[in-house]
Amino acid sequence: VVELVSAPKPDNDELVRNKAHYLGSAYLLLGNAYINTNAFPAADKALRSALPYLKGTGQTEAAVLFYLGWSNYHLERYKEAAGFFKACLPHGGAYAEQATRNLTAMRNERRITE
Repeated sequence: VVELVSAPKPDNDELVRNKAHYLGSAYLLLGNAYINTNAFPAADKALRSALPYLKGTGQTEAAVLFYLGWSNYHLERYKEAAGFFKACLPHGGAYAEQATRNLTAMRNERRITE
């Protein structure tokens, strides 16, 4: 999908309108695949690429922020992880609930202060 929408092609109105959604979704899928194989540096890179495309998309943006927090936690970048988890909170829902639990665990287990 990334190659499809990144390659120069004649304008297709629907493709142009949905390019951000397609790119963001593709990067999110890549990030999740990397997380599932514990390839956290690659996950972080893919998810950071997804974020600008998926800003303002509610729970989809929350998913990106949550998984960025998860990746950065595993990369031992705890301050960044906490920042991503905190950014997830205003979205509410399941990602915010788990982000809250993760922040509490980071405070208790890692003595992390934001």
